Amino acid sequence: MVRYLVFASIVAAAGCATSQLTAYRDPAFAASAFERVAIFAVGMELGAAAQVERQVCDRVGATRCVQGKLILPPTRRYEADSVARMLADAGVDAVLIVALVTDDAATSYLGTIGAVSSTASGTSAGSGTLYGNVAVWTQTTQASVTSQVVATPVYGHSRVAFAQVGLYDRATGRIAWGGELKVSGQGQFNVTDDVFIASATAKIAEALRAEGLLR
Repeated sequence: MVRYLVFASIVAAAGCATSQLTAYRDPAFAASAFERVAIFAVGMELGAAAQVERQVCDRVGATRCVQGKLILPPTRRYEADSVARMLADAGVDAVLIVALVTDDAATSYLGTIGAVSSTASGTSAGSGTLYGNVAVWTQTTQASVTSQVVATPVYGHSRVAFAQVGLYDRATGRIAWGGELKVSGQGQFNVTDDVFIASATAKIAEALRAEGLLR
């Protein structure tokens, strides 16, 4: 028989990370919609940046989006005129920049789960003796119980990241739409880079469509 003794209240967070995007459109671009946007993710590890760019483009459509690092590979420094020319050659009329500002993760001790396992065993032996019409019965019983307790510490995981998001008109260099993105998650499986990137890119693509920023 196994009995579980819970020494702390454990709350398990299920689902994915949550993204919140607060952004505003410049009045000068109230009626503007762009043909093709190049996305650049900055301020993060190169692999994560490439993943952000790729997923945003996958979500909005390859014909309307191109990964920035495919136009300007991070192999050297580029002069401003070279950047403008290469963006124009790629058919880009807008640039989306996703800049990671902060990324904080924390681990906290939640409590301990104890598992108690008990095993019982016993033996019994007896003998009888008959004295005339009187029977005498003698019995010996032995019993033992073995218990084992396994204590497992439980930890909680949380993570919060903030990023600045801006969509710029390539021709003028002015910002057409921009704001702040917050991504948060709780639970061991909801604070990974993959989960955070998937949540963030889905929210960005959703906002671009909802605002009518892309044709």
